[in-house]
Amino acid sequence: MHEKVFEASGHLKNFIDPEVRCSKCDFVERADHFLEKQVHLKVEGSSAEELTALIRKHKLSCPKCTSALKPVAIVNMMFALPMGTESRQRAFLRPETAQSPYVNFKLQYELQRKKMPLGLALIGRAYRNEISPRNLTLRQREFTQAELQIFFNPAFVGMHKDFPAIKEYKLQALLVEDRSHHHVHERTAEELVQRGLPQFYVYHLVKIQQFYLEELKIPAEKFRFYELNDKEKAFYNKYHFDMEIELQEHGFTEVGGLHYRTDHDLKGHQAVSKESMEILDEPSGKKFIPHVLELSFGVDRNVYALLDLNYDNNAERGNIILHLPAIITPFFCAVFPLVKNKPEVVGKAEEVYSLLKKEFSCLYDEAASVGRRYARADEIGVRYCLTVDFDSLDDNCVTIRDRETTQQERVSISRLVQRLMELRA
Repeated sequence: MHEKVFEASGHLKNFIDPEVRCSKCDFVERADHFLEKQVHLKVEGSSAEELTALIRKHKLSCPKCTSALKPVAIVNMMFALPMGTESRQRAFLRPETAQSPYVNFKLQYELQRKKMPLGLALIGRAYRNEISPRNLTLRQREFTQAELQIFFNPAFVGMHKDFPAIKEYKLQALLVEDRSHHHVHERTAEELVQRGLPQFYVYHLVKIQQFYLEELKIPAEKFRFYELNDKEKAFYNKYHFDMEIELQEHGFTEVGGLHYRTDHDLKGHQAVSKESMEILDEPSGKKFIPHVLELSFGVDRNVYALLDLNYDNNAERGNIILHLPAIITPFFCAVFPLVKNKPEVVGKAEEVYSLLKKEFSCLYDEAASVGRRYARADEIGVRYCLTVDFDSLDDNCVTIRDRETTQQERVSISRLVQRLMELRA
C-alpha cells in the first residue's frame, strides 16, 4: 500500500521494535525478548534507553561470543519497496490487514446502505520485518491474519443490546492488577463493566471466549485474556486485551487481540487524504467519525495452538492421535472396505462414500490393513471411521468407530447420514 496510507495510520512513526546487537559478531535480537529470556522480566513497551539500562544493570553480554552489546536501537518493522517502474514513490507491504478496510470505509459504507454498526472482515497476508524470527511456527515475517473491523457510533460504546444475556458469563482474564501473582481471576462480564470497560467491548470479549472454549474446544485452564498496560498496548488502542493460549514449549502465547482503536485510523486517513470520514447520524442530525473495534486473530498461531494442544503420542494405542474438534478436523469421517480384493465389499464401500461426501468432509481409504487405516485416520484427526464388511452385504449396515473411545456402533446405511449429523451436533 502507498506510503501515505501508513503515514495516516501512524505506522511510519510508531510501528517500531527495539533491537540489541553485539559489538563484534552477528548476534541480533529483539531487546525486550532478549531481556525476558535472560532475566525473566516482562519489559514490553519499555524505551530504548530503559532497555539499555536494564542490560547494563544485569551485566548482560552477547550470548554467542560474550562481547559487549551495543546500546538498544529502534527499527521500523515494515518492508519498504519502490512503487512504479520509474517513480520515486514508496510503498510498504502491509503490516496488518486492517488498513484495507479503513481506506475502503466510505465506499463500503455506501454499498452497505449507510448502516451502523458496520462490520468489515478480511483474511489475508501481513508482513513484518521481525528482528529475530527464531520460533518459525510462532514468529514469521509473512503470516495470515483474520480480522474484523467493526465501525460504530462512539455514543453507544457503553451499551450493547444483547449484553443482559451475557452479563453473568465468566471470563478468564489476567488484569494488570493480577500480574504480581500471575493468577487468572474469573470475572463476570458485569464485573468488568463495573471496572470501567464499556459494554460494547466486554460483549465481544465474551463472544471471543465462547469461540475458543465452545467451538475450538480449548480447555478453559489453557486460555486467558491478558490485559496490556499503557506502555505495552499498541499505539492506536484505548483498550487492549490479548487472547493467549498456553502451549507446551512456550507457555501462554498471544494468538490474537481485541482492540478498541477509537477514531485513530479514520481520523488519520482524513487528515492525510483530505477526504472527510464523517458520517451523519440521522436520528440526531449530528455528524461523527466512527470508532473501530477490532477483532484480530493470527491464523498461523491458532492453527499451531490446535496442533500443540491436540497432538497425542498415545502409548496405550501405539500410535499418534490428533484430537481435533469435529468442526475443524480435515475429515469428519472416513470410509473403509474391510478388504480391497472383494469387488462386492469395495462396491458397497464406494456407495457409502458417495452418499456421505455430499454432506460431510469424507475420506476413502482401502490401502493396508483396516487396523493400519484406523491408525492413519487417528493421526490426521478423522473423527469417525466407517467400515464396510462382509455382513454389510446382508444387513446393509456399517460399523462406526469413534476416534476418542475406539468404541464401535453398528448403523443402518439408510440412517447413516442422520446418525452422523447427530454425532456432529
